[in-house]
Amino acid sequence: MELGYDPVVAVGTISEFFILNGFDANDVDRITQITADQWQEPELTPSNSSEAFGMCVAQAQPQMIYDLVRSVPDSQDENTAVRQLVPMLGQCLTDGFEANFDVPGLRSVLAFGLYRTLEGASSVRRAAG
Repeated sequence: MELGYDPVVAVGTISEFFILNGFDANDVDRITQITADQWQEPELTPSNSSEAFGMCVAQAQPQMIYDLVRSVPDSQDENTAVRQLVPMLGQCLTDGFEANFDVPGLRSVLAFGLYRTLEGASSVRRAAG
């Protein structure tokens, strides 16, 4: 028997765990208070295009991603959250970047983007504070 897993979904699942156990709605709301200068800090700089996409959506729609993370996979709440997010994704796709997501993959990329943004924002606030 061979056991396999999708590493993108695994990263997303782990990100969801850390979001739900380390942050709350107030932390998510504070993302909108990050200044343009703070977004340039290394802690908030993505390391690849998938991270850039997820963090871009997290910058624009942190509460929507948080709602997605709090939903049960394959539920009506998840479907509603995804339907609300899909129209927002285009603004974060750069020229030449192709995106082809299934729901678990999209959920994972966005959860990791939100996690990276929350962690980075916490670091930036501590350094400023």
